[in-house]
Amino acid sequence: MDTTNVTLTDLFEVEQLQKIQDAFAKATKVASIITHPNGVPVTKPSNFCRLCNDIIRKTDKGLANCICSDAEIGKRNPDGPTIRVCLSAGIWDAGACISVGGKHIGNWLMGQVKNELVPDEQLLHYAGGIGADEGDFRRALQEVQIMSMEQFRDIADLCYILANELSLKAFQNLQQARHIAERKMTEVALRESSERLKLLLDVNNAVVSKLGLPQLERLIPTRIRQAMQCDSVYLSMPGAEGQYFSVKGLDFPTSRGYLREGMILDMHPVGDPSAKPPPRGTITRLKGQVTSVRRINEMEGFKSECLIPVVAAGEKLAVLHLNDRSVDHFSSQDAAFLTQVANQIAIAVKNALQYQRLSRSCERLVEENLYLAKEIQAEHPFDEIVGGSLALRKVLGHVMTVAGTDSTVLISSETGTGKELVARAIHNRSDRRDRMFVRLNCAAIPAGLLESELFGHEKGAFTGAVERKIGRFEVANGGTLFLDEIGDIPLELQPKLLRVLQEQEFERLGCTRSIRVNVRVVAATNHDLRQMMREGRFRADLYYRLNVFPIYLPPLRERKGDIPDLVKYFVTKYGRKMGRQIDEVPGSVMDALMTYDWPGNVRELQNLIQRAVILSPDNVLISPFAELNETNSGRQEIQVKSSQTTLVERERDYIQRILEETGWVLGGSDGAAARLGVPRTTLIYKMRRLGIPRQPYN
Repeated sequence: MDTTNVTLTDLFEVEQLQKIQDAFAKATKVASIITHPNGVPVTKPSNFCRLCNDIIRKTDKGLANCICSDAEIGKRNPDGPTIRVCLSAGIWDAGACISVGGKHIGNWLMGQVKNELVPDEQLLHYAGGIGADEGDFRRALQEVQIMSMEQFRDIADLCYILANELSLKAFQNLQQARHIAERKMTEVALRESSERLKLLLDVNNAVVSKLGLPQLERLIPTRIRQAMQCDSVYLSMPGAEGQYFSVKGLDFPTSRGYLREGMILDMHPVGDPSAKPPPRGTITRLKGQVTSVRRINEMEGFKSECLIPVVAAGEKLAVLHLNDRSVDHFSSQDAAFLTQVANQIAIAVKNALQYQRLSRSCERLVEENLYLAKEIQAEHPFDEIVGGSLALRKVLGHVMTVAGTDSTVLISSETGTGKELVARAIHNRSDRRDRMFVRLNCAAIPAGLLESELFGHEKGAFTGAVERKIGRFEVANGGTLFLDEIGDIPLELQPKLLRVLQEQEFERLGCTRSIRVNVRVVAATNHDLRQMMREGRFRADLYYRLNVFPIYLPPLRERKGDIPDLVKYFVTKYGRKMGRQIDEVPGSVMDALMTYDWPGNVRELQNLIQRAVILSPDNVLISPFAELNETNSGRQEIQVKSSQTTLVERERDYIQRILEETGWVLGGSDGAAARLGVPRTTLIYKMRRLGIPRQPYN
């Protein structure tokens, strides 16, 4: 703290001075007051008579110069406190100077004491000379004690000692105030340094992170305004051709509305950093400004502005604007620091712009890819299904019709025709294509495990259930479940499957809590479900629930026009897998493939082509014609013997005759199972497989 402008009240509290003065006046019985050097009272008067109070009120600005003939004592004694004792019409007056560091900061004035040398009449004459009322002055004299010069000097010496102590205390308070001010300045400097270091750290974090340009535009001005303690911070980003700048990331809590986010600034390119203080009361005219920008600054009340170019590798990326409504807010040190910040900002903005350009390029590539995929799909809508025959196109038309719905689909066809491919085509063109496609071959799972496979089980639900298992319906939740060979599902499991199709809920084995799912079911079979329904081997309600949208997939012999495409596809597939290049399929080979009936359908053709690729030594496909001839001969023999009774029919007739002889009793020592020499469960399985319905026991 500088002593040039320090005052008494800067170093002492008035209440503290008042207590010291009142104690002095009470002990000495003399009037006392502490004033500034010009006589303006600091404390309230102590032991003042009514006349003195009245005179102080009447003097200019209430100066207490009526007690001591020289109120500004310290001006004559700048080296320390002194005492002046004088006679003013018989009244003893005295004063002591209070100073600090050689500067006069106050007076301690005392007096209002009659001496024994001057009679009261002389004092009354003095009162008339100064314009006091004689009666008031006479009554006031009665309140003033008579004191000898020696007594008054002793009291004046005490006043000197107290004033000296106050001067010493003032020096101590000044030193303490200086220490406090220095500590505060240090704290402010440390806080500013911490804020600036944190600002650099934030900007550096923005550089190394994957922040996009909009995030940088919001982060950087906010952090800079907090660190620099100014009114407004924003970035101005150049347009496409650099002819204009737009305001980005404006952080201006006290805006008047003239400076807005996104507005266009007509600016010249900014060169060197500038932080030029304006003349007091005028708008800053900074390098790079034009009339429109100065007008905005004037309307917002800005008196200081700091412009920092953001440049990376010679490319001007942006301009950093700092504005404040106070004069001389920014210094050259601030500009130097902000230039360092701008270097980090330039790296971050450069990376963000490159990332933005790459993102746009990726988006354009994705759009082009989607467009090309749509074009390819328009020409070849079913890449997974090979063929172009009329029968196959009819099937694919049904697929396109039903794919967009959630209806249950039943695909009927012989084995090996590609029913799963049709099911996948339905899933891939539905709204569920982004979710799971789960398949299950009902014929490949033992009857006792099929329920657990479909619906899952809890731990301990049955022997061997050592942990909880999630069923296929839960796995396919939100997607599509393909149930192949649906005709082989056990009769006792069909009601539970029907419930899932109708209610979309089920219970795991060993659990009583119902589980809701959202699953689309596509089923397939190579059996005649209508015949099985008539024979009682397939529930009618389940059949009608599955047969919402039936699709019949013709066997290969009914669409032989697809054979050339299939042959070409399989030759390319297995040739690439085996590292062979087969370019030619002889006409004789193709004719043989076209005349064959293909009882195994596409699967048989696939296996035959795989063997042909293995057997072909060069780039010409060789077909195993002998195998085709043997297969045709075998089929002819089967046709010859078809009129004879088959082994299956004989087994059915034999079991049915035993059942009739035992009265349709299955178990027990006299039951049909004992007669046949098989367990009761095996007999039940054979009856189900052979289509023998159970008869009630009479």
